[in-house]
Amino acid sequence: MRVAFVHYHVKAGGVTRVMENALLGLGKTGSDFEVVVLSGHEPPENCVLPVKVVDGLGYVDAASGVDSVLLADRMEEAVKSQLGALPDVWHIHNSTLGKNPSTADAIAELAKRGYHLVLQIHDFAEDGRPANYRLRQGALQSPSAYPTGDRIHYVVLNRRDYKVLKLAGISENHLHWLPNPVAMPEFDDDPVVNTTTGPEELVVYPVRAVRRKNFGELLLHAALGHKRRSYVTTLGTTSGDFVDEYQQWQEFSRELGLMVDFGVCERFEFSFPTLIDRAYCIITTSVAEGFGLGFLEPWMFGKTLVGRDLPEISEDFKSFGVQLDQLYSGIDIPIDTFRFDEFRSRLARMMEQFQASYGLVYDASGADLWVEHAVSDFKIDFAKLDEIAQREIIEKVQASPDLQKSVGSQVNFEIEPAEHVDANATIIQNELSIPKYGDRLQQIYETNLSGGSDNQQIEFADSDMILEAFIGYERFLPLRS
Repeated sequence: MRVAFVHYHVKAGGVTRVMENALLGLGKTGSDFEVVVLSGHEPPENCVLPVKVVDGLGYVDAASGVDSVLLADRMEEAVKSQLGALPDVWHIHNSTLGKNPSTADAIAELAKRGYHLVLQIHDFAEDGRPANYRLRQGALQSPSAYPTGDRIHYVVLNRRDYKVLKLAGISENHLHWLPNPVAMPEFDDDPVVNTTTGPEELVVYPVRAVRRKNFGELLLHAALGHKRRSYVTTLGTTSGDFVDEYQQWQEFSRELGLMVDFGVCERFEFSFPTLIDRAYCIITTSVAEGFGLGFLEPWMFGKTLVGRDLPEISEDFKSFGVQLDQLYSGIDIPIDTFRFDEFRSRLARMMEQFQASYGLVYDASGADLWVEHAVSDFKIDFAKLDEIAQREIIEKVQASPDLQKSVGSQVNFEIEPAEHVDANATIIQNELSIPKYGDRLQQIYETNLSGGSDNQQIEFADSDMILEAFIGYERFLPLRS
């Protein structure tokens, strides 16, 4: 089977890692696959993928985008030059993301030419990426960025996204849930040893600093008054939009004397394995994830995961048998703990600005509906607040034993038994292995190839419904605005 993978670039990490694992998995199926990877940019020197560069496929703005028909022609020629023939299946990653104004229409053009397409969505422009959305919509010639037809199948990372695309009109027969493979972490240093004893309980948050990781909640934990517990994050920020806020969190933590150290793997000469080895447990406080690797890797490290659950993501892993009962679904804070009326005013402005960023007109009742949905029994989940309100609460909690007790009673930092940790790791290794990923992917290709006529009728899913599914008032989070 000839397969053409398509992505804007092949830089290290992210989608590139997924494509690398896909090739590894397909190689373990026992079937013959000829593969080429089309990229809009030259690959790095250490790239292991069979890359063919296509001019005009990479990240560009509206002014520098190429004609979509021309781009589709170039993609065809690139595959033929590499494989000697056109592909049986085009496996295209994030074509709807809006990183290139020509891509969505180029994919629609390939669909009109009768190809079998597998469109894998890792991220949605509709999900907190308004600039990408505007770029895509401003250049789009097709009725939407989501073509449908007998030979077009969609692949998503989680069941939440599956439900969104189904709601938009994509048939379940053409929808596939394909969770990413999770490989056992490879360390250059000595293997990680599960040692959790020491003079203090070191809680590690292994993340790159971005706003949705909800650093305020990490500081809230640090304000609970546990004398033997300290917290570290691993990496600083590379997001220009978060630099100032990241610095403010560091300064705020120092002012309060909280036991939190930021970006330690960038600031000190010790390895990530050493840090994980030393960890009492791993924490997550994130308010949003795509795949949710953070719910899986800690068990592979031999560590307990604590912190915030995201059921719409973690339910996928629970369906395999991964046990995550120790996570909390929220931290309820009495609204009289902070200046709620001021927050309510900021909320309305944030919602209006967020709607405007997508080219929508704000409904003045949105903030009232949000409050009605978010506040229960005069309490609100800490993660639904903005940084200003979060800082007010952290200061109050640090100064109040009663608040420390009420907040502390909602979280669990107990280390899970070794057999529980091992059981989770075994499930992850079995269900999310690279060979199993290859088998699932091959089945998707075969299902795609088994249906459809040469003259498939191209229609389009309702992209407005996809947008509404992601930016409806009940889903709004200040930390993602």
